[in-house]
Amino acid sequence: MHGRQRVELSPEEEAKKQKEREAKVAAYQFAMKKIIEKRSKGELDSQMLSITGQVLAANPDISTLWNIRKDTLEKLKKADLSDFMDTVVPKELEFSAFCLKSNPKSYGAWYHRCWLMKETEFARVEEELNHCSKFLTYDDRNFHGWDYRRFLLDNCSLVTFEEELQFSTDKISSNFSNFSSWHLRSKILPHLSKDYLEEELELIRNAAFTDPKDQSSWLYHLWLLKSQLKKDAPQLRVLQVSKVHVIACFNVPVPMPSMDDIRIEIPGIIWKSPLNSGRSKLWIANTPADAIKDSDVQVSVSGKYIKELFSSDSMGIELDKLHGKFDSYFDEDTKPKTPAFDKLLREELAWVEELHELEPEIKWPIYTAMTLLRMINFVEFKPQITEYLDKLQKIDPKRTNYYNDLRSKFVIEWILLDKAKVDEEIVDLSGLELTSIYYPERFCYHRVIDCSRNKLKNAASLASFVNCHMLDISNNQIPVNLTLVKVLQGLLPNLKCIKSSGNQGFGVSMFSKEFADSVKIV
Repeated sequence: MHGRQRVELSPEEEAKKQKEREAKVAAYQFAMKKIIEKRSKGELDSQMLSITGQVLAANPDISTLWNIRKDTLEKLKKADLSDFMDTVVPKELEFSAFCLKSNPKSYGAWYHRCWLMKETEFARVEEELNHCSKFLTYDDRNFHGWDYRRFLLDNCSLVTFEEELQFSTDKISSNFSNFSSWHLRSKILPHLSKDYLEEELELIRNAAFTDPKDQSSWLYHLWLLKSQLKKDAPQLRVLQVSKVHVIACFNVPVPMPSMDDIRIEIPGIIWKSPLNSGRSKLWIANTPADAIKDSDVQVSVSGKYIKELFSSDSMGIELDKLHGKFDSYFDEDTKPKTPAFDKLLREELAWVEELHELEPEIKWPIYTAMTLLRMINFVEFKPQITEYLDKLQKIDPKRTNYYNDLRSKFVIEWILLDKAKVDEEIVDLSGLELTSIYYPERFCYHRVIDCSRNKLKNAASLASFVNCHMLDISNNQIPVNLTLVKVLQGLLPNLKCIKSSGNQGFGVSMFSKEFADSVKIV
C-alpha cells in the first residue's frame, strides 16, 4: 500500500518467504499441468471444476481457466439440466462471488456471471440485482458492477426502467460524484414514456451547486440537453464532377456511398475517403482517363442522400461547377433552435453563470456556459465565447492543447461564415494560431488556400483540399514526414504551387522528380 514503510526481514524470515513462494509456484505449475492434461483428454468433469477453482481462487484473472469452466459446465448441463439449474449454477455463482471478494474488478469473474445468466435465461435475475447492489454498496464506483447491472436491465423484462431510475437517484443522492450512476440514467431515459427533463435538470442543479468542481453532473447536463436535439438525416450537400475526380460532400459522416445512393453515368467510379475513414463527410472518386470528353456530363441520382439537392431524377451538370451548398451551421449544437428550446437553454445559462459568479475559479461552470452560448447562437455570442475560452486557458493550464484545438474549431466556424475571408476561389486561414483544421471537407472546392503562420501539427486534414492549386503552409509546425509527402504528392491532383518556408526539412528532395517538375515549391 502507498505510504507504508517496507519492513526489512531477517535472513531467516526472507528464506521462509522464498520457500513459501516456491511452494506456491510449484503448486500452480502442477495444477496447470493437470488441467491441460485433462482438457486434452476431454475430461471435463467435477474434478476439473475443483482444480480450476483452486487456481482461480488464488488468481481470478486467468481467462483461460474461466473458459475451461464454461466448457465443463456446458457438458454438465447437457448431462442433467435439472441438477445444473438447481445445484451447479448456485454453486458457480457462489464461487464467482468468492473470487470477486478477492478482486472486485476481475473481468473474468464478472463475465462468468453474465454467461451464467444467459445459460439460465436470467432465471435468477432478482437475486443478481441484489448481489450487484451489495457490491455497489462496497464500492459505488466499480464500473464492472454498473456494467453488469445494465446487462441485466437490457436482457430481462422483470426489471423496469422506472425502478432502475430510482436506484440511480438513490445512489446519486448519497454521492453526487457517482459518474457511473449518472451514466446509467443516460441509458434509461430514452426508454421512458414520461418526460423527465425538468426533474433531471433540477437534480443536476442541486448536484452542481453542492459540488461545482465535480465533473459528473456537468457532463450529464450537457448530454441531457444535447439529447433533446434532433439529429440530421444524411443528405448530399455538394456535388462536383470534373475530368479528374468526382466530389460528394454530405452534412454528416456517412459510409462509402453505394451506386444506389449516387448514380453517375461514368463507368469505373470507386469512392474513397481522403481521411481514410469508414465514415466520412467527404467522398472522392477518381475519374477514369478519357471517361469525360464533352463539356458536360449526365448525372442520374437516386436514394435518400440526394433528394434535397436535385429536383429531378436525371439532370445534366456542368463540369467543374459546384452543385449545391453547405449549411450555415456545423452540427446539432449550432443548428437554429425552436423558440421553446432556445428559452430552455437561456434559462440553463442563467443559473450556470450565477454559479460562475459565485465560484469564478472553477472550470465547469465556465465550460458549460461557453457550450450553452454556442448552442444558443454561436455567431452572436462570439465575444463571450472567446472570453470564456480565455478564462479556461488560465485556470486549467493542464488542458491547454485541448482548448487550443477547441479555439481552432470555433475560429474556423466563424471564418467560414465571413465572406471577406472565404469566397468561391480563395480561403484565408493565415495568422489565426490554428492548431488543427476543422471541417476540412468545406475546403474541398477552393483553389487557393492560405494556412500560413499558424501552429498546425498534422498534415492529414490537407488531404481534403482536392481542388487546391496553390497551398500555403509556411511557418507552421507540421512534421516533414511520409504522411505529408503522401498527402501533397498523392492526394491533391490539382496542386500547382506549395509555399512552405519556415518548415524545417521541407524541400524538393522529399518528392519524386515528376512531382517536383510539375509543382512549384517555394
